[in-house]
Amino acid sequence: MLRKLAEDEAPDVIIGTSMGGMYAQQLRGHLRICVNPAFHMTSMSKVFRSGSRHKWLNGRKDGEKEFVITAEVVKEWREMERHQFDDISSEEKDLCYGLFGMGDTTVNPVNAYNDFLKHYAHAQRYDGGHQLNEKALKGAVLPLLKQLLGAKLEEAMKEPLPDYMQWSNQG
Repeated sequence: MLRKLAEDEAPDVIIGTSMGGMYAQQLRGHLRICVNPAFHMTSMSKVFRSGSRHKWLNGRKDGEKEFVITAEVVKEWREMERHQFDDISSEEKDLCYGLFGMGDTTVNPVNAYNDFLKHYAHAQRYDGGHQLNEKALKGAVLPLLKQLLGAKLEEAMKEPLPDYMQWSNQG
């Protein structure tokens, strides 16, 4: 589904954080930024266990408040993890960037950084934790976007900004 969406929308850049960073890493052929990517959820996560019940962090349209991780989900996830770095071409190595918060207590930032560098050339550490918050956006993500997109980003940030971008020009 994500590959189809990326093909249809043709974004200038794809940014994913945590599990989203792991998914973004796999969207070959697109410029990507992986923020604190969780490459090995089945082996490192305290919560990614069969039968565990969790609350959604954000509201859902269907009103669901919780989800359960099943044995089938864990099995499928392990298979995906085993193949997530397959077929990375030399051209592909220049399309994927990693940002790693050195205060991350969810994903081990040293292991994730080293894992990333086994496959890609562009990895940076930044002062921050796991959550993609304003500090991480302003201190790590926006500077990298400016480097990668240059004038395209400047044009996109001209007034009037869409509501979701209003914060980026403040402070």
